[in-house]
Amino acid sequence: MDLIRTANKNHYILDDFHQELYLCHPLVFELVNNPHKPDISKFKTSDSDLIYYKKKIEFLKSNNILAPKNLDYLHKFSSTPEHLIKKLANCNHLVFEVTEACNLSCTYCTWGKIYNIQNRAISAFNVQKALSILTEVLRLRESPLNTSSPKELTIGFYGGEPLLNFAFIRTVVCFLKKQESQVNFNFSLTTNGTIVHKYIDFIVENSFSLAISLDGDEENNSYRTFSNNRNSFHKVFENAMLIKEKYPEYFSKYVSFISVLHNRNSMDKTVKFIKKHFDKIPMVGELNPIGINSNENDEYRNIYKSYYESIDKEECVFYGTSKVETKSDGVKNFILSYNRFLIRNYNDLLHDFKISRYPTGTCTPFDKKIFFSVKNGDFLCERIGQKYDLKIFNNGKLSCDQTSKILNELFEKAFKTCKECSKNFLCKHCIFLMDISDQAKCKSFLNKAEFRYYIEELLAYFEKNPGLYNEALSTCWNI
Repeated sequence: MDLIRTANKNHYILDDFHQELYLCHPLVFELVNNPHKPDISKFKTSDSDLIYYKKKIEFLKSNNILAPKNLDYLHKFSSTPEHLIKKLANCNHLVFEVTEACNLSCTYCTWGKIYNIQNRAISAFNVQKALSILTEVLRLRESPLNTSSPKELTIGFYGGEPLLNFAFIRTVVCFLKKQESQVNFNFSLTTNGTIVHKYIDFIVENSFSLAISLDGDEENNSYRTFSNNRNSFHKVFENAMLIKEKYPEYFSKYVSFISVLHNRNSMDKTVKFIKKHFDKIPMVGELNPIGINSNENDEYRNIYKSYYESIDKEECVFYGTSKVETKSDGVKNFILSYNRFLIRNYNDLLHDFKISRYPTGTCTPFDKKIFFSVKNGDFLCERIGQKYDLKIFNNGKLSCDQTSKILNELFEKAFKTCKECSKNFLCKHCIFLMDISDQAKCKSFLNKAEFRYYIEELLAYFEKNPGLYNEALSTCWNI
């Protein structure tokens, strides 16, 4: 249980036992906060009112609303090979690292000098290996293990610069389109945008979801350079405008932008620039914190800019009807988490309500996607670095024995940290971006006092923006 008092002088009880939030009278707050020597002189209240509020507190206690935090909901992750294979049969997104090769030399690239992974080659993903993986996945998708509906499967192409190995992309697309399968195939591509104009007809013809990397205007984008140190901005901007003008309907429906936050741009400048020229809100991320070269720590710290610090300083929250993940998203996450009356689907009506979650905010393995790299193994996604190979396919054969062991050991180490963190129920931090040795070290860890301050900030923002409640619900239903 936590007592929260916002800057707007509203008082709340945060019920950790049931994961609920209650607005309370200031006198109740005072009586609970100082049970032995409450200062009731500042309240204009009668003896009968005081008796009433004391009875209310007894009612709260009898229903465990003032009870200590309940950690029963946080349970250890435990997987078996059989369980993971079933999850794989229902996974609807596979991403291939088409090639390690790239025609850019971005300063903050994970293959650059700042990071330990520097043995980059021009290696390309073996197309026969990819077809073998796809054949095995399709076999699972067509089996009784697949209980998902509709039967959709998205194939993503990543790099390096994936279009440098366009032959691989074309072969995979043609292979899948020839399959007599009940599965509907979708395609996605992440590109630096410098050579996309050469293949745009094929991309549009096959309705690719196209993500273009662009950090903002010319100065904002100046870390994204060619090998001769020339800024890639003009080429990328030109190609993006070409797609917008030549295929306006496709551009509106399928094109998105990805930006990296650093010391030469900002949330405000980047979002405004891309919104102005392309009417899009980019997905903005921080520099990868894993695998920093110890000799380049100063350079990393110089380039790095905190996502949330940038937002807080610039108050970059809303742009029209689109949203950037800011305090508003923290509020919505809080609303959806501390709400026992939220029924997300019909299945929730068929069993007793029970709060349950694994340590960290990591996506449940195989729930969203699997990433296959050229030579470093198989991973949960392409955004977490390539430190933790899950060894799903070995020599082209499916086996989740090692995968299960690796995941169980990682989550066991995280559990020790998570159970001490006051923010664990609201955690969205990925285990694969944590420093894990014998025990996980998490940059999002909050002690009790820090968590109370965090909630005070969120609720104060919520009080000023009550419309966030309906926006939070709209993420579950189209309302």
